[in-house]
Amino acid sequence: MYNKLKDEKGITGFDITLSIFVIIVFSSLIATLFYNIAIVNSSKKRKAMATIYATEILEEIGIMDYDEITNENLITYFSEKYTNNTNINIQDSNGNYEVNGYTITMKVSKYNETDGNEQKEDIIKTITVKVEYKIGKNVDSIEISRLKTKEI
Repeated sequence: MYNKLKDEKGITGFDITLSIFVIIVFSSLIATLFYNIAIVNSSKKRKAMATIYATEILEEIGIMDYDEITNENLITYFSEKYTNNTNINIQDSNGNYEVNGYTITMKVSKYNETDGNEQKEDIIKTITVKVEYKIGKNVDSIEISRLKTKEI
């Protein structure tokens, strides 16, 4: 009778403990994998949106006349353009905007004001748009520049 009980197959406490441990380990690995996929997906979406903001601004600047493009005029132009948009707030007088969690900084520099080019004519301006955004605790950014030439 004693041998008969030993030969019967059944679930023991060790089997249950081992299976629960394996399930916990694999489910934590799968949860970590899904979390990392979500972070990468969010990062790609945020970068794409930052690129859209920068591109829209540079397209608007491309339409403007050469003499209109100064740091002060850009601040004025975009503050007037987005006055009715509640998602856009001017942060400071340096051209920084806060747009739906994106900080946009615009800078205009003349080519003849750079080192070694002081004697050149004022016919080229470089407009740089930097968009910063947060991904979790990290701050990431993109920076796009465009040249604007004076039409003669």
